[in-house]
Amino acid sequence: MNVQTSPDATYRLIFDAATVRYAVWDWLFPAVLFVAFGITLVCFPDLYGRDRRRFTRPFGALLAAVSAWMAVGSWRATNSQRARVVDALRAGRYQLVQGVVQNFRPGDVDSHPPEEFTVAGHRYQYAPAEHLFGFNRVAAQGGPIREGLRVRIADVDGLIAWLEVSP
Repeated sequence: MNVQTSPDATYRLIFDAATVRYAVWDWLFPAVLFVAFGITLVCFPDLYGRDRRRFTRPFGALLAAVSAWMAVGSWRATNSQRARVVDALRAGRYQLVQGVVQNFRPGDVDSHPPEEFTVAGHRYQYAPAEHLFGFNRVAAQGGPIREGLRVRIADVDGLIAWLEVSP
């Protein structure tokens, strides 16, 4: 799906959710650190001094358990979102939206405001902190969307699963 041609224009692939490699460790690394710290407290309860030893082991066990639960939950949620979007693309369960970008409002890197635009009556809104497996690169990050641009979008439940632009 690198370059597709239609009778009216040649489109260039900008984004394809099936090829996105999300850095899951950015989210999991802090949780893994808390798990390690909790285990350390369980194994070495005198780290905080002998007078607090009574509370150190239970606190360490609780910290490790909650952090592990959060890490597994984050990983599972991330994988299920990716699987949903990629499976929809592969199975052709998306709506092809094609046309000219209108009502473009650029977004900011901090996600306030989010970027938004309309194509053929379909409104899209996204921000860098949202839609891990959907297009989310705003103009402030060098995003390609601008007013009047011809685009072709694979829309999976309102998410931009792949984006092509006409040069």
